[in-house]
Amino acid sequence: MSFANGKGVLVQDICNDSGVDSQLVQDADARVSIMDADKLVASAFRLTGEPSMPIKVGYRLGTRSCNLLQHLMIVSPDLASATRQQQKFHRLFTDEQPPMLSIDSAAQQATMEYFFESSGCLEGSQQRILISMTGHLYWLRIKCGKHFTPLRMELTIDEARMGRAQLEYSLGCPVQFNAARNAIVFDERNLYVESPFHNQHLLALMEKQCEVLTQRLGSQQHYVANALRSALQNGALDYRANIEQAADFIGVSTRTLNRYLKSEGTNYKTLLSEERIALASRLLREGERCIEDVAFDVGYSSRRSFDRAFTQAVGISPAVARKQPLT
Repeated sequence: MSFANGKGVLVQDICNDSGVDSQLVQDADARVSIMDADKLVASAFRLTGEPSMPIKVGYRLGTRSCNLLQHLMIVSPDLASATRQQQKFHRLFTDEQPPMLSIDSAAQQATMEYFFESSGCLEGSQQRILISMTGHLYWLRIKCGKHFTPLRMELTIDEARMGRAQLEYSLGCPVQFNAARNAIVFDERNLYVESPFHNQHLLALMEKQCEVLTQRLGSQQHYVANALRSALQNGALDYRANIEQAADFIGVSTRTLNRYLKSEGTNYKTLLSEERIALASRLLREGERCIEDVAFDVGYSSRRSFDRAFTQAVGISPAVARKQPLT
């Protein structure tokens, strides 16, 4: 967004073009959904008309530490230890899966493989992947020193609009498009080069800060589940909604929603069943609708399936529950 602003494109214009609420962008503590992020990136790319935007933005991300986790990784002794810190505290930076480091000792090569969630905004997704990958490449050069030369970069995206030749010239390494993975392959020895920015005192201090922030995120561990429960209760989400519809409501992929709910100790099937039974219990005791209608109201396709689910969850049948008074 700052890059686009420097090109004369207002943040509000990008939000208007993408349909993303500008208040979300202005809140420094907000966690923007992948769909909204991709919409913003696509709009910024379109409105600036800058074909090399992913490279320039990636350079900014890679050469400027703007996040506590990035600072922690910079002051770590070497790339291997920095990668371990990233694995441990990756949630402070993004809700996506952390990169995976693998080593091929026979070939003396190391590979950092990156995992990106997809969204329905293809243009934004491709630009975001290229921004992130170039940002990581520039960061690796800072961490390992100017001698760092990757063997290649692998990208799952189609060949960028700026062209392979210009992209390889800017990145300083061969690029493979339409690859099976997003990865940077480099000499294994780079993992253990001592960082000139290593500072043990700052390392200990930042680790503590990261622990505190991680615990703070953990204290909000039911945020997504509660958001879905509230949506079901107030009618924003139908009791027949499948997981794809629930994920669309939250603004993430089904894979990400599953991961969120798993970290919160539940899953969508369990959450939906609990809310269905809770509403059914209230409707039954109010006694205004027959059991068949109650079953339909809370999302069951038949009286039989409702009876079975209700009895299993509550321990009594819907017919018996109907006779109990509201409390």
